[in-house]
Amino acid sequence: MKKTIAGLGALLLLASVSTAQVDASHADSALKIKALKRDYAAAKADYVASRKALMKTEKYQELRKARDREGLNQLFADLDNPDPIFYARFEAVAKNNEGTPVELKSMLWMLDHCRDKVKNAATMQALAARHIEGEFWGAKLRLVPYYLGTEKGNLLLARLVEKNPSLAIQIGARYRIAKGNLRDKSASDEVHKKAQAELDDILAKHPDSLPSLEMKAPEFIKSRLQIGMVAPDIIGNDLDGVAIKLSDYRGRVVVIDFWGDW
Repeated sequence: MKKTIAGLGALLLLASVSTAQVDASHADSALKIKALKRDYAAAKADYVASRKALMKTEKYQELRKARDREGLNQLFADLDNPDPIFYARFEAVAKNNEGTPVELKSMLWMLDHCRDKVKNAATMQALAARHIEGEFWGAKLRLVPYYLGTEKGNLLLARLVEKNPSLAIQIGARYRIAKGNLRDKSASDEVHKKAQAELDDILAKHPDSLPSLEMKAPEFIKSRLQIGMVAPDIIGNDLDGVAIKLSDYRGRVVVIDFWGDW
């Protein structure tokens, strides 16, 4: 009996040591991610500064005036673009931390810093395989069919409807499927009818969702945003966190700059 208890104790000790080693490894990788992001930001800033300096040279001006695209590409090719270098580093971290938050952070960085559709499709498939319940999908929904194509994209979107716990993401995925099917000229009338019915259902049941607002945008622009109309009262906070609204500035010249980063 004592031997049995001793044996169980040894197994529990080994398990705890193993768990601690895994946790330590993931913590080290998380720190590595922070260091990589910091190093990338510095390298990217140097790269941008080098490009700006190069654009002020006589050689650049000559090539641009001659519309020599090949020469311009060669001129910039001599600069060290940090994107492919750091992509490989983040990819290595992701492979060594499969299924963890560290992998997720690495792959999201990869997806945001790569224009290669094949690589991004592979990254998105990996995200779907191991992080289907993530909140990040909300910002990536419109990219799913772009990187994966209609058929595979719709399969992933359908999985998000089924597996992701966020109602907003579920609605967004349904919207992307229906929108894509409605735009597909090769699809049958039946598919188009089902897609329109899905959009109508989203509008009826979730009128304040982002997809519904997007669908209502053309009518809103027509009825509320024409020249001579009173602008909608936009509400928000200023740089000091103080609540403000557009109507506070009635009678004054106001410039509103809407922007986004995709």
